[in-house]
Amino acid sequence: MALKWELLADDLARACADLPAGAVLPSTKQLIAAGRGSRTTVGEAFNELTRRGLVKGKPGKGYVVLPRRRSKISLIRQGSSELGPFGLDGDGRLVFIRQTFGEPLANVAMKLALPEDALQVVERLHHVVRTEDGIEDQVILIQNSWYPSALAGAAGLDKENSSPEDVVSALMAAGLVGSASEHVRFRPPTDAEARALGLSPAQAVVQIERILVDQAGRPVELIRLVAPAERTDLTYANLSVFATPGSG
Repeated sequence: MALKWELLADDLARACADLPAGAVLPSTKQLIAAGRGSRTTVGEAFNELTRRGLVKGKPGKGYVVLPRRRSKISLIRQGSSELGPFGLDGDGRLVFIRQTFGEPLANVAMKLALPEDALQVVERLHHVVRTEDGIEDQVILIQNSWYPSALAGAAGLDKENSSPEDVVSALMAAGLVGSASEHVRFRPPTDAEARALGLSPAQAVVQIERILVDQAGRPVELIRLVAPAERTDLTYANLSVFATPGSG
């Protein structure tokens, strides 16, 4: 049998589905006065809605419904002006979070094919945020990028405030990008991703990994995009369906 706070959470979740983003849910006092439970019961219900990524608590205002508008990402598109950051179609705003220098995780080193005597990389973290229906700076996409530290000096990538598109442009200008490949998968979010994106651990994210390589096939940058799976559309456009001579 469901607990009282679980029943209240389910009722409020159904209400969220019919409300626009930014709508304010009934307050704790209002729900207690309506006989929906004690302060503890109501608090647990709101905690559950927060874990599900349906609402966000705002000081002085209460719990507001989070946006559910879908974001569209055009893949293999590096920041054309009409698409915005990361090929994102919409009004997202790029926010630089941090840049670090050091030895990466083993899987990053492996994907960049780093030799054991040159494991140092530059790592950048960016968020794309959107203000929608009263919800300010809602994070809709997280991007990590890594590239060997030796390339930073060669391509002039030592400016923290440079955008991801600036980095790619600099790599291309230095003749360090020949092609790109992408791998898309769905997975549970990490704790940090869930907090940033306003998701519950049960809600999936879509992860897009791009590897840029030079003319010799050597990786020069690994880019990882993470976005809420249920609020993201991925689009490939104008792809050739004809085999090239010698393919297959």
